[in-house]
Formats: sequence, C-alpha cells, structure tokens
Amino acid sequence: MIYKNTVSLFIWGQHREFKQVTKPTAAKLFDDGKMILLQSSNMPVDSFWQSPCPILKNKSWTDDFEEHCNSFAYYNCDSERGKYIRFFVEI
Repeated sequence: MIYKNTVSLFIWGQHREFKQVTKPTAAKLFDDGKMILLQSSNMPVDSFWQSPCPILKNKSWTDDFEEHCNSFAYYNCDSERGKYIRFFVEI
C-alpha cells in the first residue's frame, strides 16, 4: 500500500480522514454500509485530474461491490492512470 498513514481529503464540502485498505477489507466494509473511495493506482489521491470515486451500498445503482469495481476499472484504469484500483475508507 502506498498510503500507510491517513489521508485528509475535501469531500462534499468538508475535510474527512481516510486510510488505504485492501480489496477484501473494502468489500467487507462496503457490505457493512461504509463509504469506500476508489482511485486509479497511478493517480495521487488529491489529484487535480481525477478525484476519488465514492460508493455507498444503500445509495448506489447496485449493491454488488465487484460490479462497482469492474465499472470503475473499465472507465478509469489504463496504462497512464494505473491498471489497478486503490481503496480508501473513512476513519
């Protein structure tokens, strides 16, 4: 994991603290109703060019975590931005 400490982001008009987690941990927390941020692996979290994508189980078009990951990877992961997804959860 590239971010070992917490990351402070400005989301929805307020500063929030996030930490990077693995995909299985993110899937479990998503099922528990926590907000998960998805970010391409080569992009910094506070990038001007691409913001992290928040997903919530109860406010999404689907409740399937893998479907969210596959859709995000299809549209946002490539050789420039990174081929993998990094996952962040709010502390």
